[in-house]
Amino acid sequence: MITGKKSLVSMLLIVAMCLALLTACGVGADTTPKPNATNDPNMTAYDGKYAVDVDTSDLPATGELQVVPAEPAPDYTPTYFDSKPDAEAVEWELVTAMDVTIPSPLPSPTGKEIARDQYYSQLAITVPAGSDVGPASFLATNPNAGSGGYPSTNITLVATDRTNPDKANTTVENIVYQIFEPNASGVTILHSGTLPTVTAADNHDSRSYVTVLDGMGQSKTAGIVNNYAVAAGYLSSITVNGNTYTASGNDGWQYRVYNLSNGTYTVDSTNSTIFGAGDYKMSDNQLVQWRYGGYGTVTFPTSFPDPGIF
Repeated sequence: MITGKKSLVSMLLIVAMCLALLTACGVGADTTPKPNATNDPNMTAYDGKYAVDVDTSDLPATGELQVVPAEPAPDYTPTYFDSKPDAEAVEWELVTAMDVTIPSPLPSPTGKEIARDQYYSQLAITVPAGSDVGPASFLATNPNAGSGGYPSTNITLVATDRTNPDKANTTVENIVYQIFEPNASGVTILHSGTLPTVTAADNHDSRSYVTVLDGMGQSKTAGIVNNYAVAAGYLSSITVNGNTYTASGNDGWQYRVYNLSNGTYTVDSTNSTIFGAGDYKMSDNQLVQWRYGGYGTVTFPTSFPDPGIF
C-alpha cells in the first residue's frame, strides 16, 4: 500500500511539472536522444494522462495506464525508457479502489515503443462485466531511477458510465461542506453548511457518480461560498466572505472527506488523500473539508465530534 508521504510527493511532482514546465502535462515524452534516460530520477504520466476513463456501459473494457521517467528539477521534462525490458521492469501496484472491480493479481506491464530505442511502460487493466462505477489508484515505481527525485507516481483509473441518462437522480444525501478561510492574522474562519442532496448532474467533471466537486455549485447556492472556479479538474479558487483565494505556486485548496459513525467524523485517509476532488466517489452522510495552503503544510484533523464546528 502507498504511504501518505508517497502520495504527497506524487502530488507535488504533478504540480511542479504543470507549473514549472508548461509542456510537461499534455504532451508525450521528449524523444531527443539522450544517454541513460531510464535512470532519470523522476516518474510521470506519459502524454500527461494521470487519469484514464473506462466506460462501464460497455464492459468488459480496458484502461491503459502509461508512465515514463522524467528529468531532474527544475524542468521535470518527461523522457523515456531506453529499452523494452526497462519499461517492463516498472513496478505497478494497486493502492486503493472505490467500488470498481480490479483484477488480482495485476497483469504484467508491457513496454510500448515511442520511437527507436524509446519506450513507455503500460499497465492494461480490464474492468470486468458487472463492475460498479468508481475510481482506482495505481502506483508506478521505476526501480532503475537515479537518486534525488521522485521515482514513483500515481495514475488513476476511473470507471464511469458515459451513457448515464439520469445524472439528476444519481444522488447522495446529507453532505456537510466546511470551508476554512485563512486570513492575515493566522486565524482560520469556518464557513459551513449541510446540503440535503448532491447530484452527479452538478457535473464539474465527466463522472457518472457524485464527486466532491459536484457539491461546490450547491455550496454557492446555499451561501457557504460566494464563488469558486474549477480548472483542469481541480478547484482553482474559492471566494468566501468576499475574499478570493486562488491556487498559486505550491499553495492551493486541499480537501479531505470524513465518514460519520456513532456521532464522530473520521477522515477517509485512504481515499481522500489519493484521489482528486473530481474523482472521489461520495456516499451519504459524509463531510467535506476544504483548507487553503501549501502542499504538505496544511493539517487536517483525524476525527472530531459531530457537527465538527471548532
